[in-house]
Amino acid sequence: MDYELQRWRIDEIRQGIADVAQARGFHLVEEISDMPFQFGAMTLRLYNLDSYEHPRLKGGNDNSIVTLVTLGETKVLLAGDMTNANGLEKDLAPQIGQVDLLKLGHHGNSMSNSISFPRAVQPKVAIVTNGIGQVYPDVRWKLTLVSRTPIFSTVHENGVIASLSVDGNIELTRNLHLS
Repeated sequence: MDYELQRWRIDEIRQGIADVAQARGFHLVEEISDMPFQFGAMTLRLYNLDSYEHPRLKGGNDNSIVTLVTLGETKVLLAGDMTNANGLEKDLAPQIGQVDLLKLGHHGNSMSNSISFPRAVQPKVAIVTNGIGQVYPDVRWKLTLVSRTPIFSTVHENGVIASLSVDGNIELTRNLHLS
């Protein structure tokens, strides 16, 4: 985290947010367990990338949290800012297995998915928090041609909500921000 604090000069902002949260009774968590836990009807598992030793991982952005959400037979992977540059996809894919929905890592940038990752997790649908034109062509190719996964952009779709069901169905609601 020090990397971003120094590089982006956000240390005062981070401290201000921490102070407000603590004043309101929230406990700040510095270390996150990767043990699954219940959250209502869902099971969540957090993969804290900060625990991986790799020389290319710097700061909180590269070390973001990857979240696996399971509801019955439905699995969703929220990939945070995970990229293939550091090899974490290769380490995590066998632990994660096949998913129904993949929120692309790192906004679909050029290193957000290796060729083997979509093959391993085989998502039925992918969502990117970026404009579809900003998703790098190789990432679109890997998903649409390699794993035959349609990609929905939160920008192009004017917002996207994914509703999950225990039987593996996912319903997408789009056009959330009507003018």
